[in-house]
Amino acid sequence: MKENLKLMTVNLRYGTAKDEEYVWENRLPVMMEMLNTYRPDVFGVQEGLRFQIDQIIEHVPGYACFGEGRDGLGESEHVAIFYNVNRIHCIQGNTLWLSETPEVPGSKSWESSLSRLVTWGRFQIKSTGFPFCFYNTHFDHRSEIARQESAKLVWSRIKDHSEQCFFTGDFNCTEESFAWKYLTEKDRMTDAWHAAENQENPVSTYHGYKGPNEKNTRIDWILMRPDLRVIKAETVIFQKDGMYPSDHYPVFAEVEMP
Repeated sequence: MKENLKLMTVNLRYGTAKDEEYVWENRLPVMMEMLNTYRPDVFGVQEGLRFQIDQIIEHVPGYACFGEGRDGLGESEHVAIFYNVNRIHCIQGNTLWLSETPEVPGSKSWESSLSRLVTWGRFQIKSTGFPFCFYNTHFDHRSEIARQESAKLVWSRIKDHSEQCFFTGDFNCTEESFAWKYLTEKDRMTDAWHAAENQENPVSTYHGYKGPNEKNTRIDWILMRPDLRVIKAETVIFQKDGMYPSDHYPVFAEVEMP
């Protein structure tokens, strides 16, 4: 029996940002409606403060999550992973820092402007028992060398898994970057957007609350290894009366699992 797996990456835009009419309390109901509409089986978030994560758990029933704060404390930004407990069993979860000392909370290297991290988990689809791994990250927004070394570090962990692996996040760079080319060359990983049988909505994911734009700012990706049938990939342009859930569009993919 085959199962389709629904995946998503969501940059929440941190909840204390002074974004005028787009402050978190105004975006909150739109974000929750979007998540309840799409109901991904597993999704990764970026820029999630602890209170935002707690609100998702409260308003989007049926999910559990894990992941540490960027500085190793609960109040800083998380790249948490959420999973639908009715469909997915979590076997293991952990957080690593994107640095030369990945096991040290709050550590940073390579001229990174902030400490950056990757959260990963090993999961199982309850109905079939099929195992898979899911990595979620947020690469540095300033340092090119940090993005390059972060891509190499995460790949060094992913390549050792025998299970199906997914890698989501806000990578702060496009497919013209070293990071995207490195992660997708030599059959390392496949970008679900390019593999999809159906692509929906604009390619760009960063919009700054201004809506779709023609410039290719697709900096939020869903990668996978090995290749699977991707039924569709969607740039989620969900909004209500001009209120967007974030300054990034989430990315959604539905894949057919073996």
